[in-house]
Amino acid sequence: QGGVINKSSATSLTINGPVVGNPMHQWLSGFAAGEVIINNCEKVFFEWFGALGDNSTDDNSSSNSALQQAIRCVEGSTPMPYIQLLDKTYKYTIGLLFTKAWFVMKGTNGGLYDSAALTPVGNMSCLRYTGTGVAITTTAGEQGTHLEDVYLAGTSAALGGLILRGAVPVLNNVGICGFTVGYGVKMQGVTKGHFHFSSNNNLHGLILDYGASNYVTTSYFDNCSFTWNGGYGVFDYGSAGTTFNTCLYQGNGFAGLRLETQSDASWVGQNMVLINPHFEGNNVISGYTIHIEGDTALKCNGISIFGGYIENNSMTNSSGLMYLSKLTNM
Repeated sequence: QGGVINKSSATSLTINGPVVGNPMHQWLSGFAAGEVIINNCEKVFFEWFGALGDNSTDDNSSSNSALQQAIRCVEGSTPMPYIQLLDKTYKYTIGLLFTKAWFVMKGTNGGLYDSAALTPVGNMSCLRYTGTGVAITTTAGEQGTHLEDVYLAGTSAALGGLILRGAVPVLNNVGICGFTVGYGVKMQGVTKGHFHFSSNNNLHGLILDYGASNYVTTSYFDNCSFTWNGGYGVFDYGSAGTTFNTCLYQGNGFAGLRLETQSDASWVGQNMVLINPHFEGNNVISGYTIHIEGDTALKCNGISIFGGYIENNSMTNSSGLMYLSKLTNM
């Protein structure tokens, strides 16, 4: 009924739950991130730590780290609960960091977002990042990150939307938009992931990174959309065994898909499968609809395309439909 637990000294709080009554107000005050643990609790709300979700108040700043406090609470509790977002827009300037395996965050509606007006369209759960770094970062080596029914919105000041790492991550009904000088999603060292998301109006929709521990393997992208990004819909630096099923690549400035194996003597990008892809209205600035090449040392070893549509691309330049270089099998 509106009660609050206020921290009055240098101490922490452990509650051996569950929490009943479904409180939707702040009832934990004055604690730093990591000082509250709630065991045997199914879900944790940002509101418990003071977040308003009014699309105006900074819910994760140096003076009010409500979002990160809730995340640390979840990561320290046993068994690990999940973060439940309401149909609100949580504005914040300090990026969120997930540091534990099997971290789960769920919204109530995936919804849509007007990236020009910076407002939600209909009911939705939105994280609106207004900082200059990365909106959400997962720690290398931690597996099982799960985001569902969440929309992540950014601005031209931000470096990127989401850095996703580790084994068996899941993005389900997630939208990322507005990171116009950065990326929507960057994946590093991801394996056996399963993804259903949209990435639009960013610089690049999706980057599959490269480096000794960063290559993306054996992951499945189902009904994803990479649309109206200023650069590439998907920029793949040499993944292995990825499948893109019924994905939309539309209106991207340079190309719908670019696969480019980098100089790494231990790695060759290989065996990408595109099932029923839809390429429409891409390379409106320059480039190609599909751009595939290896560097001087390596080749891209195999790409399979089954069905799909390639239409109305290369609208304002003469680069052409495809650029294929150092591709051993297609």
